[in-house]
Amino acid sequence: MKKKQLLAGLLIIGSTCLGMVDNSENAKNEAFVNAARYGELSTVQRMVDEGVDINGTDKNGNTALMAAADIGYLRVAAFLLVSGAKVTPVDSKGETALIKAAESAFKLIDMLLENGADKKIKDKRGKTAYNYAEPQLKRLKP
Repeated sequence: MKKKQLLAGLLIIGSTCLGMVDNSENAKNEAFVNAARYGELSTVQRMVDEGVDINGTDKNGNTALMAAADIGYLRVAAFLLVSGAKVTPVDSKGETALIKAAESAFKLIDMLLENGADKKIKDKRGKTAYNYAEPQLKRLKP
């Protein structure tokens, strides 16, 4: 197991245990948001089944949907949306799940480009990465 995965697991276990020991809503929300942040779909599902506030926030105002969107965990985000998570809450920095998703996608694109990704390469349909991104960018335009 990689160190990052092990650390993520320990953080989830710790925050989940905290939620069990400290039965406060804040502790449960922290554990729930952390589970989403680390892509732990089964933990997120279990906590929703147990009645956690799906729109509860961590100490920074992040919801589980924001946490999943920030990292790009599509399955977790999809489950949360189907389960009734709101898409409009704003965290302490004024960011929404949509803003976090856009930021994380562009951070990955920047990282790939900085490490030599060739943006001119076309796939078998003759499309570049830009051709795939352009329709999404238009959808984000206010």
